Amino acid sequence: MLDRFEILAETGPDSDLTGTSGLLVYDLKDSRTVDLSAAVDGVFGRAGVLWWATGDQDALIWHTLDLRSV
Repeated sequence: MLDRFEILAETGPDSDLTGTSGLLVYDLKDSRTVDLSAAVDGVFGRAGVLWWATGDQDALIWHTLDLRSV
């Protein structure tokens, strides 16, 4: 994304059961990884904006990160 970031998923021991995984962003410019969330269900990105959902069907919470401002 933006020729600078790699979006990564980190599976856990219960990922097959829960359908969630960890969300990490690797910054190619600074050579560092940032952990955004431990249990994400759905990640999307467009035009430098990343958004993802946490929680479950009864309590779904959406998060956004504008990578253009980093």
